Amino acid sequence: MNSIPASTWTRRLDAAEPSSATHTFSRPPIMEALSLLPIAYRVGTYISNERSQGSEPIFDLSGLCLEPPKPGPHAGVPLGGLGGGCIGRGFKGEFRRWSLDPGRYIHRIISADVFSLRVKRGDTIYSKVLSVGKATEHSASAQSRWDWGLDPACATYHALYPRSWTVYKNPVPDITVTIEQVSPFLPGSYSEASLPCAVFQVEVVNTSTESEAEVSVMFTFQNGYDGGTSCTACGTSSCCTCSAARDTTSNNSSNADYSFCGPFRDSDGGLTHCDFQYTSTVDAPLQPLQTSEAENQANLTEECCDKIAGVCMTRPSASLPSAAYFSCTCSSPNASPALSATESAELCGFCAQRFTGLGSFAIASSTPSVTSSVTTNATSVHPPVLSTCPQFVTESVSRANSSVYDYLCGSSDPAHTHNDHTGSHAHSSAHQLWHSFATTGDIHEIHDTVGADSSEMNQRNVSQPGTHVGGAVCLRQWLAPATTVATATENTIDSNRKIFPFSLSWDNPFVRFGHHSNTTTAHSNSNNNNSSISSNSGVSGLVLPRYYTKFFGTSGLSAPELAAYALLQVHDWKYRIEQWQQATLQGNHSSSDMNSPNDTTSGSMDPEPSTHRKQSDNYYDHMLFNELYFLADGGTVWTDSTTGVSNQKVAQSSIGKDTTVSSSGGTGGEGGYQDKGEGRKGTVYSANTSNDSVRTSNSQDALLEPLYVADTNRETTDPVSTAKNKSRYKHSHISHAQLQAHLSTLHIRRLHSLHHTMKTHDILAQESNGDQALVGQFLYLEGHEYLMYNTYDVHFYASFALLMLWPQLELSLQRDFARAVAAEDKSTRVMMGTGDTRPRKVKGVVPHDLGSPSEQPFFKTNAYNFQDVSRWKDLGPKFVLQVYRDYQYLHRKHSSAMHSKNNYSKGHVSTTNDQTQQPIDGATISTSSTESFTKGMEDFLREIYPVLLVVMQSTELFDTDKDGMIENAGFPDQTYDIWIAEGVHAYCGGLWIAACEAMCAAATVLQDTPTAEYYHNLAQQARSVYIQKLWNGRYLNYDSSTSYHHDSIMADMLAGQWYTHACALPPVLPPKVALSCFSTIYQHNVVDFGQGRLIGAVNGMRPPAEYDTKVGKKELSTRVDGMAAVTVTGTEATSTGSDEPDSSTALTSIPPVSSPIVPLQQQQKIVSRAQVDSSCMQSREVWTGTTYALAAAMIQEAHYSINSNSNKIDIIDRLPGDLSGKQVMMDLSTGVDSPVDHLSEKKDNEQAKQDVEMVVRKGDMPGNVPTLAPDPLSRELIHAHSSYSTVQSQTHKQLTAAERALLLEMAHSTAQGVHDGGWQEFGYWFATPEGWERNGNYRSLGYMRALGIWAMQFAKEQR
Repeated sequence: MNSIPASTWTRRLDAAEPSSATHTFSRPPIMEALSLLPIAYRVGTYISNERSQGSEPIFDLSGLCLEPPKPGPHAGVPLGGLGGGCIGRGFKGEFRRWSLDPGRYIHRIISADVFSLRVKRGDTIYSKVLSVGKATEHSASAQSRWDWGLDPACATYHALYPRSWTVYKNPVPDITVTIEQVSPFLPGSYSEASLPCAVFQVEVVNTSTESEAEVSVMFTFQNGYDGGTSCTACGTSSCCTCSAARDTTSNNSSNADYSFCGPFRDSDGGLTHCDFQYTSTVDAPLQPLQTSEAENQANLTEECCDKIAGVCMTRPSASLPSAAYFSCTCSSPNASPALSATESAELCGFCAQRFTGLGSFAIASSTPSVTSSVTTNATSVHPPVLSTCPQFVTESVSRANSSVYDYLCGSSDPAHTHNDHTGSHAHSSAHQLWHSFATTGDIHEIHDTVGADSSEMNQRNVSQPGTHVGGAVCLRQWLAPATTVATATENTIDSNRKIFPFSLSWDNPFVRFGHHSNTTTAHSNSNNNNSSISSNSGVSGLVLPRYYTKFFGTSGLSAPELAAYALLQVHDWKYRIEQWQQATLQGNHSSSDMNSPNDTTSGSMDPEPSTHRKQSDNYYDHMLFNELYFLADGGTVWTDSTTGVSNQKVAQSSIGKDTTVSSSGGTGGEGGYQDKGEGRKGTVYSANTSNDSVRTSNSQDALLEPLYVADTNRETTDPVSTAKNKSRYKHSHISHAQLQAHLSTLHIRRLHSLHHTMKTHDILAQESNGDQALVGQFLYLEGHEYLMYNTYDVHFYASFALLMLWPQLELSLQRDFARAVAAEDKSTRVMMGTGDTRPRKVKGVVPHDLGSPSEQPFFKTNAYNFQDVSRWKDLGPKFVLQVYRDYQYLHRKHSSAMHSKNNYSKGHVSTTNDQTQQPIDGATISTSSTESFTKGMEDFLREIYPVLLVVMQSTELFDTDKDGMIENAGFPDQTYDIWIAEGVHAYCGGLWIAACEAMCAAATVLQDTPTAEYYHNLAQQARSVYIQKLWNGRYLNYDSSTSYHHDSIMADMLAGQWYTHACALPPVLPPKVALSCFSTIYQHNVVDFGQGRLIGAVNGMRPPAEYDTKVGKKELSTRVDGMAAVTVTGTEATSTGSDEPDSSTALTSIPPVSSPIVPLQQQQKIVSRAQVDSSCMQSREVWTGTTYALAAAMIQEAHYSINSNSNKIDIIDRLPGDLSGKQVMMDLSTGVDSPVDHLSEKKDNEQAKQDVEMVVRKGDMPGNVPTLAPDPLSRELIHAHSSYSTVQSQTHKQLTAAERALLLEMAHSTAQGVHDGGWQEFGYWFATPEGWERNGNYRSLGYMRALGIWAMQFAKEQR
């Protein structure tokens, strides 16, 4: 096992927890709370109505005070890849946050889900559960007699997502244990990255020099997450307010039986467990599935093993509400015809699996091969022993039956088999399991089979009602004494150190959205074709296959294969993760900060090097990766298609062409988006008739056919219909014999075949330009408490992570929103924020989100109902900017690769920071493929282009006075949805100018010259209004109204400036003006707000009394086509262009921040020059994502000045008005377009063109200069819309070196506040909230926007 990287987030397990007064949700002051009572009433009524109808609202709030869940400061690195469900572990090692179903976060600790250690030295035996929980905390579970009570002082946690390390020093004498956790979070992979599994490599070191040690490590896991010691969201065992409690009590209500995605109760019984194994043979050895050069470098021969063994635990994942409402929708020969409401129906195996759902968990381990490089003499004398226990009882639902409770906790005779309590179902109790483990070091299936017939034998590992059950895997190995260098030999080196590998996997192949429909009828309209979903439909739901089922099938029984695959591939995954992280950080700090992945000679995994740096010193290194947890744990769903079956052929969807765009979402290719609503039956979407890939990818599907039968013995009352005695599908179960027969077919050859399929698929997917037939569709929630998918105004900040790591998923997401623009839903709703009644979706407007888990994402957008988003001013510009940024970034990356002399060589990851060009093993991405990709990116832009035009036209309607600038309407009509803006707004106005520039650039690329000219002029007009109405000589006022907060200092005022640099567009403001704004924000929103601490940038601050914030008083020295050169005087930035900063400027130093951080309750009162804007809750909050965006904008500004070798950008071609036929030079230091004499500049301009053309021909792109299109008609306009295109000129210098250094220092101090506040003082690690107030109280834990830290990395890589 490799050493722990230095750049990890570290926390001792005995560290004091944050104060409960700090780590809690924020509450408004009394007076503000009174003003919010109407909103609270509407929100409370909405939530109550939704839950009474069997649906979950979009806000996870409960109780009279609308309180969110309170999971506490306990989170750690979560488990699993993207979109297959996620299991969150706490930093103390507990499994505590479950999100296996869409939109459902269950906060619960299961006592049985632990690792345990047993060490024998001579006649002395030590045993200990590797958990710091006290025995009293588990007294209600069957594990109460296990050896709990580990001293937390012996353990330290390290996290660098997607890996973590927990180091236990001397949990028993002379033993050190390190548990490394690895998930397949593999950037650039469109196969393995979707796998729902994780690996735990437990390294045990015998530090005694006198005696050998017989060591056993056991991994136990419960089948499901029902039960538990207490609700971790509120800390009580009888919670009735949090979402976790609603899940455990919902089955008592009448609606729960008819909830489309209602959970199965583990205690209902019928859970089938069975052990499985893979055995190495000569013709099919158990070795890594890849043999690339990279793996050889990583010395992966130690991964060879003799045997893989584990336990498969099956479980139903959902119940079918009423068979009468469903019929087969596929065209298979086994499909049943649709039957009337009074008749019973029987679905074919595939459709029944979609609706009822069979899922599985698996845990597994492996033994090292006798030919492995890590095998020692001790191994041959004492071969490792791998044992399993398929099923043991973990918990009883009730203690009412004392005999059952006695059975669960074991009797005084641990060898006694409790057949008297369970009849023929003889399970090993938790106490018996522990007794076997502690005494022998192995575990056994304890049951009495004497005299049992075959039917009894078949049911021996099927759980009984009233019990929770789990499985266990144990590996026993011998460790030699520790040796000194003098006595060490070749055969004894590291023989005191052994790896105990374990894997966990879960297979829930279909994701189920929707709920029991309410009485409202929703109407949708698409191209004058009306459709409706009425209450008579009974259930409005959507069932989709997860993306990983492309490779592992939809049987629901693939968990054993996933577990075995993970064990074989874990070293490959670790290597690729290490290479990616090292390459990413390569330019940020010395390479010595992270250990080499090949360094296996460092000996002990000592987490505390002698020169260990403070957490705050390397905050960026670990935060950059640790904030990525949300991509997997953000309620993420990665689907294969929206039709319920796998995509069959590669086909590009037609966006913006002459086809009917339905309000229903979908994918490209056959069975994708259906024109005019075809291919649907009722409310269930028809399956693709070509289902070969599903059948061939998992031949075990045929096994499922007889498992789905109608249960006519159960009677129920349907709340929709009064008909009685309807046939109702019971939860899908599988017998022990069927499961055993399935597991007997497992073979290593299938894993090799799967791997080859995935490798080939990745090559195609990486060049697909977002083709959803290849890369599927991606959904992630706005937050753990805000249950809306792909919230677009927030994705604006978070999208940099997806773009840089999985660019094809980002393009797929943009396609979904492009389709949604054309959708229309005329159903009306009451807006929670205002009480107005508004239509759900207006045609031609960008939606706020793609739907919620309780409805039909893709098909029913705009689940958000707090404000009327059709009147929001930021959604349209954000869509245009993101689409163009995606195009420009990927086109530039691949263009650079095309001009590079050296193609990528074979290997897993590139040695550069370019994650978009990660080769797969054995694949070389050639120049021809990059040429194809760049053309494909232009095709992508061309497809989305008609939608961009529509969005810009609809947004321009908000320009009420026709001056070129949009105006806000006096209500919270942007992402700050309770912060009122009116008139010209610093945030929305800047985004509008940037969007006009992006539209001009997109039109230029597609050679639409009239449109390019129009939006160029519009940007100039809007920029003039923007400066005149908001610039006060020091910063931009909040808006142009006369409100109390009109001149507040908004941290996000330069969002438009930030995105113009990210898109390589002309900036919204001149550099000196932007520097003045940034410095003002830093001084007040960061330093003054923190009062001696760094805790981020508050959204709004009131200016000091001495500031004159009036606008229009500055003389505009020059004006051309609406652009002004602003002369700033006094303590403000100047546009003189001098190499040295103006002597009167105060921008060359940063106000100091006290260090170390003083806790809030201890710090002295600091008089602030400015006060927090208290106009609303959001104005006084620090938004984590906004703080990261502000830091990114500062970095972009500094790098923009570095990359710009000149202040002049050549704008040549047909320009409107007085400038027609003239050449215009834009002075970027002042933002002025100045007409110049064409003849006097002709020679210089022709030389400049020749220089640029020479650069293009040679492929020698200085810095990050984008490749210019070869078409001569569009070349000049492209020059005008790339802030990195260089034409030599020596006039008007950019920011000085001191000013650029100032920006970079301010950027990192600003971003460090999220770490120092959220990840140190307040306790929000791996649950970064949307925001917090000065006292640390949070709002909305686990929030998407914090992924915005990758905007900082984006800016760094553009340097």
